[in-house]
Amino acid sequence: MQEQRKRVMPQSARVDIVRAVQMLGSEGNRGIFELARTIHGPALLQKLQQVLSQIDQDEVFSRARQRIVALPWDGVQPVNGVEADKVRASHQMGPNDGAYLVWIDDRLVYFQVTPGVKNTDEILQIAEKHVDEIASQFAVDDISHKIAELILTL
Repeated sequence: MQEQRKRVMPQSARVDIVRAVQMLGSEGNRGIFELARTIHGPALLQKLQQVLSQIDQDEVFSRARQRIVALPWDGVQPVNGVEADKVRASHQMGPNDGAYLVWIDDRLVYFQVTPGVKNTDEILQIAEKHVDEIASQFAVDDISHKIAELILTL
């Protein structure tokens, strides 16, 4: 089942100082950005760097990753009560197509076809990459909230 080891956040998803400024300057955070600029003035970038150093991005990613499980579909079991042959037909799956299922917080969220890939190990590799992408987005969202919260308390 799900591994319980700490995962490392992909480098491409990490939040650096530039991305942190972009997050604070985004539509939903403009008020926080203006308030932080008023509080910290010219030291804002230094304070943002301090905030970033307080956030263990790998830990945030690892927690997000634990919420998500992906497993290859055996092609036989129903999906959400829908018979396998109807699932294959509705997704226009050919004889050489596999699929995997993704649960987030124990709720089935994705049924993803892997065109031309039926090998279980290959499907798992594709699914794990997908799960890492989902977890990265969850982590970035959490980090954004933490930045907004912490920047006002320093």
